[in-house]
Amino acid sequence: SQQIHAIQFAWNTVSNVYGGRCIQENVNANSSSDGATGSYNMHIHDNLIHDCQLDGIVMTTVNPSAGTVELYNNIIYNAGIGPNNAEGSGAWNCMNIQGWGSSGESGIVDVYNNTMYACGTFSSPPYNGSSGGVLWEDGNTSTKGLRLRNNIIQLTTGPASGYPYLNVYSPGTGSCSSNCAAVTGSNNLFFGSGGIPTDAQITGSLNVNPLFVNAGGADFHLSSGSPAINGGAVTPNATDFDGVVLPPGTSFPIGAYAGTGTSGTSGVSISVTPANISLNGGGTQQFTAT
Repeated sequence: SQQIHAIQFAWNTVSNVYGGRCIQENVNANSSSDGATGSYNMHIHDNLIHDCQLDGIVMTTVNPSAGTVELYNNIIYNAGIGPNNAEGSGAWNCMNIQGWGSSGESGIVDVYNNTMYACGTFSSPPYNGSSGGVLWEDGNTSTKGLRLRNNIIQLTTGPASGYPYLNVYSPGTGSCSSNCAAVTGSNNLFFGSGGIPTDAQITGSLNVNPLFVNAGGADFHLSSGSPAINGGAVTPNATDFDGVVLPPGTSFPIGAYAGTGTSGTSGVSISVTPANISLNGGGTQQFTAT
């Protein structure tokens, strides 16, 4: 029950996990008697996460006020596909961010420029309300929150009414649908499961097809006409999932990719030895190019 900090979990592929979540952060600090404080200075980015039995990423027991806690440039798809685990518990989302922890923890978990697709597709979960795009739960504190910026959340299947892009639970109020104090953000794209979330503190949302190059083939680059290419807000993000410097043009993209992944040119430098070749009277000369 000790906190973890100064963690960078990046550039990994985590896939085909059939025992729970693909990635989970938790230090079992659920009360002040644990003697632990939440994790901080945590950076989870540029990971490819897919085909998870439960959530793609679960974050609990963090303390952003002690140091940045951020998740960005992650591509998550086919998370929350089931089947049910042996305990008959869990949740089925791309991301499950929670406010559990010891007393004294506070601050905002920053989630930006992630691409999330086809999460929460488990057709028969043991209970409702825990399947969809992103889940926020206040847990045992009202001092922590979640900020969503520049994320693409596209859902593909679910019950007739559709699973929600954003599930929010607060103590004593249940699901929050209009003014969730703990959840803020802007410039996200929601598609595939009805209209945008009605949280008044999430602004500048788009409810249009992001026009992925080939979502069925897990290519989540943006087609040239995608509304996500220039629809983002300014974030601390320096590069996209491909390493493209941001912003690539006049504004930041929404999602983990800045564009198609095929545009632009690449320069090649060639040195030749010997540098100068003189062929008096013709003939041939052997040289090495590097």
